Amino acid sequence: MDISCDQNGAIESCIPTNWNNPTYRTKGILHSCIDNLPTAIPKESSTHLSAMISPFVLQVANGKNLETGLMTQNGQIKFEKKR
Repeated sequence: MDISCDQNGAIESCIPTNWNNPTYRTKGILHSCIDNLPTAIPKESSTHLSAMISPFVLQVANGKNLETGLMTQNGQIKFEKKR
């Protein structure tokens, strides 16, 4: 899933899609690259994104290094929130 659809960006095989044709498959991987997807629900996406990144922003602001930015690998979730 690429919510900003930056060709030649973070996702090597990113090709822009749209609401009428939202997905495609490359090398067995299902992609969805609807450009600017969060603009479809701006209030909700802004609130959710802010809630998700605030703890990390505060950690960095307080001089802590983040252990990793890795969220998924080989279809498995690698990030676990420390309690």
